[in-house]
Amino acid sequence: MFLIRPNPNSTESLQGYTFRLARANGYRLSQLSSFVSSKSVRFRSFRPEDRVVIKACLVAMTGHTSVNNLFDPWQHHQKHKELFDYKRIKVCSSCVSTSSRTHFLWWFKNYLVCHDHQEILIEKCSKCFTALTEQALVAMQCTKCNTLISEMQSETQQPDKLTLYIKDHLDAVNVVDIECALNKILDRILALKPYVRLIPGEMFRTWHHPEINEASINKLVDIQSNAMALFKNREHTKKSLLNRISQDKDKLSISAKMHDFSSYLSHPNNTQFKTDLADTLRTNAKKLDSFDIELTWLEKVYGIERSKIRSLLDSIDPSILNGKARLNSKCLYILSDLIDDKS
Repeated sequence: MFLIRPNPNSTESLQGYTFRLARANGYRLSQLSSFVSSKSVRFRSFRPEDRVVIKACLVAMTGHTSVNNLFDPWQHHQKHKELFDYKRIKVCSSCVSTSSRTHFLWWFKNYLVCHDHQEILIEKCSKCFTALTEQALVAMQCTKCNTLISEMQSETQQPDKLTLYIKDHLDAVNVVDIECALNKILDRILALKPYVRLIPGEMFRTWHHPEINEASINKLVDIQSNAMALFKNREHTKKSLLNRISQDKDKLSISAKMHDFSSYLSHPNNTQFKTDLADTLRTNAKKLDSFDIELTWLEKVYGIERSKIRSLLDSIDPSILNGKARLNSKCLYILSDLIDDKS
């Protein structure tokens, strides 16, 4: 079936190897897929057990047991689908020109800049702007104008810190350790989400669903760089939070002002963000225009039970709450002792 059986390379994915195998033997990807699919599993199946069967089929067809060690994004769909681009193809043209292989890192949604060549990955032909496809990776050329991928132009760019974080955690990882590495990468991406929301201009939707919003990779690099800068600089984060709270003066409660952030207050990945929000509220409450802070929010942000908050405030002055479940921001200083005890 395969007269030419190239050796798998540890830097390529299972998909990348099948592209190379098809190209070496003059097959289209659909033809190679049909060979595997005839073995009772679909080549594009997300079921982990099917992925094992597919690797076994390729081992039998090529004689290379090292196929089993190739990274397969499809195998991790159930637990880590948020990490991968399953439809959006992106490549480094300089890597292709030197090796004709596709790197497994290119499948990661947030890996955007080649760490070797410091070039933004390309997703469209630089000549006719046709989106790259899997068949384009098999042929190593644009499916419309036939421009070679190795000759496509890209922009020079220093890798953003999230791209490097992904690269560093997968650099020397083996099949046994891959779950641990993927969990760490997913944790970092989840931790970054509230910081992306802090970037002005509704950047979260663009970053979270780039395929829907047709965001360019250049734009995504910019968003990731800004989010990582906030994540690393807590004072900058607090200033951004203060600006966010100060906006929308017609919104008279913290839950309305920070509606997009409520889901992050109880997530273990966002402890640093929650701490910075707590500090921002506490140190600036008197300076800000008056607004309401719900007791449920105080409980989430400061970890103090609502019953304790209500008991303390009622013992000082029942009119502070006046039977309501919200506190005026100007009165937040009254809870200082409770907050200090909790911290």
